[in-house]
Amino acid sequence: MWIGLTIGVWILLGVGLLVQWVLRRRLRAFRGVVPDPPPRLDVYGYAYLCGGRRRTAQTALAALHLAGRITVEKDRIVLTGHVGARHPVEAAALAACMDPGRFRGPLWPRRAEKRTKRSIAVRRVGEALARDGLIRHPVLRRRVENWGVVLAMVLLLVVTALGMSAVIVEEVSGHWAPGQPAAVVTWFAGLALVFTGFKGQEPDGPTPEGARLIEEQRVPSKADGPHGEALRRVACEGTSAEGMPTDLSRLLYRAPASTFQPDGGPGLGGL
Repeated sequence: MWIGLTIGVWILLGVGLLVQWVLRRRLRAFRGVVPDPPPRLDVYGYAYLCGGRRRTAQTALAALHLAGRITVEKDRIVLTGHVGARHPVEAAALAACMDPGRFRGPLWPRRAEKRTKRSIAVRRVGEALARDGLIRHPVLRRRVENWGVVLAMVLLLVVTALGMSAVIVEEVSGHWAPGQPAAVVTWFAGLALVFTGFKGQEPDGPTPEGARLIEEQRVPSKADGPHGEALRRVACEGTSAEGMPTDLSRLLYRAPASTFQPDGGPGLGGL
């Protein structure tokens, strides 16, 4: 029994580590093709380039506020009654401001921001930037993150279950021989867990070409609309930018850990 269990767990750990290696390799090997000349980004592409999904959502909420489609009352977002949006990201933000619950009441701004950044419209903005070689691929990175968390949980379970089993077998039988296979796998799983947890972060944020584009495209374009200058500042600097509605700025402000805010927090998958 112990030999079969040992072989099964070794296969499980080997497959898990192999999948993680393949996902990391795909992420690092992905290279978008930068157009020549580089594309002129609208304000939401520029926001994603500067600060990821969260910055894109913040810019969309600022655009709706400046256009008079939403307002903030008692720290909640309230729709003003105006319908329609000129951009898919704005439409996603407007939909995010509608409480999907049974009683459609005012929504917390951070909840609206969270729902907007997870929308399909924002995801498509990131994928387009990745194809143009301006950022690291967000979907591939998220797959690496998710698999890293799953693998770490499996490794932790293996270490706990087999370690306890080896101790129980030793207590019952009076010697270590029957539990040695479990003990060996426990050590291997423990080392794999440490290796997985401290692998180091994958590259994130703009590529060198994207970083240059941030400096080159600070000036608003006609596609940014009547509030283009203010929105470009929000896209570049975040909620503390000049032109950001004060009530939204107060409720959405976070002290960023870095200039580019990644799609998700670091996990046990080395990200």
